Parts: sequence; C-alpha cells; structure tokens
Amino acid sequence: MPLSRTTTILAAVTLVTLIYVVAVESNKQLGSDRRAVPADGPHEIAAFRIEHAGGITAFERREDGHWYLTEPIRDRAAKAATEELLSAFLDLRKRVALEGDDSSLSDDEMGLGAGAMKVSFTGGSGALGTLALGAPSGLVGSLYARWADGEPFICWDTAKVAASRPAADFRDPELLGVAAKDIRRLKLKDDAGATLVIDKEKPDSPWLITKPLSAQTDMAAVTERLRLVSAMSAGTFIDRPDAAL
Repeated sequence: MPLSRTTTILAAVTLVTLIYVVAVESNKQLGSDRRAVPADGPHEIAAFRIEHAGGITAFERREDGHWYLTEPIRDRAAKAATEELLSAFLDLRKRVALEGDDSSLSDDEMGLGAGAMKVSFTGGSGALGTLALGAPSGLVGSLYARWADGEPFICWDTAKVAASRPAADFRDPELLGVAAKDIRRLKLKDDAGATLVIDKEKPDSPWLITKPLSAQTDMAAVTERLRLVSAMSAGTFIDRPDAAL
C-alpha cells in the first residue's frame, strides 16, 4: 500500500511538472507569435509611416541617431514623443484571434477597408510590412487589426489613439537641438553685416574671439548667453505665415 501511494504521488508530481514545462514553452512561443509588429525593439525600426483620415505622418531615424519628421513637414522630431509612439506599436500584442460571429465580419465591418489607419514599418534591411488598425471590437479598449496580408485579430487600441495626434505634436520645440556643451563655434551677424566669430577648440578650452580680431572673451558672459540660447524653444509653429507678417 505505501509503495502504491508513493508511486501515485510520484506520477502526479511528474504529470504536474510536465504540464508546467509544456505551458511555459507554449507561452514563450505564444508571446513571440502574438507580436503585432515583427520587431524585437525600437533599434530594429529605421522608419515608419502613419496614414489615416487626418493625413500622413512619417518618421525616419538618421545616421546621427535622431528621429526626423519627413511628412507632412520636414523637421526634427521630438525624441521622447516619437519613441513613446513607436513603443506603443511595438508593445501591441494580438489579444485573440477572430472566432464565432467575428470570423464572418467583412473588412468594412471591422474598419479594415480603405479608411483604416495604416502604419508601414521599415527596418535596416528594408520594408517590414504594413499594419492596419480598424474599428473598435466587442472587447473594451480594443480594436480589429491585421498585419500585412495576414488574418485579422483583436488588439488594444492604445497605439491607434497615440498615432491619431497631429504631426505638430511630434515636432521638436528646441530651437538648437544640441546641448550647449557640444557647441564649438558661435557666429554673430548684425543688421549692418558685421560678423563676430567666437571659437572653442576643446570642451575645456576657453572661448576666444577669432573674427574680426583675435582676443579673449568674458567666459562667464559667453557661457550664460549660450545657455539661454540653447534653452530656447518654440511656443508654436507657423507653417503658413500670414501674408501680412
């Protein structure tokens, strides 16, 4: 009897362990397959383009490592806002596959027709494809989506909400876009055309006037003014200035 009980316990433990291992491996595989965008992280995305009813907003990462807007305007993109938007897409997971009544819905009923938001991704080796984001599904906070020509699925609506913002929200308001410590030359020109050039050879070198003559500067004054200029930011953007301005 003790032997039978021990055997039963060992068999039960073995079965539970086997189920656990299978579940863990299945979850690992499921986690990989559930990604809505086939990329392991932001570093694999070189550009992405959002097309929706409000227009087109496109981003590209250049060799300097910064993000830039290429549509509808060409400008430096705000780093934090752009990376937050990209992360919203990369964090998307397929919640459930369509089944039951959902499986018989048409593209138009799911909002995946011509009016769908379409997000195209480009990696270092070329196009990754396009993700279509459609209408709300029956699950709270979720919508219908489809990657490229694959099967429709349901995912969270957070990325679509974030991507619906106007392009102006992603423009970098900083006027210089470079830290004061990285600036090595200042060139000032007044209304009369006179030019003043101030140079700094190394980060720890003093600022020196090199044009129209060679002379030392008031280091504290130059540093303070440079700090003020580098901190300047745009309060708003005027892409279509009034003719009277």
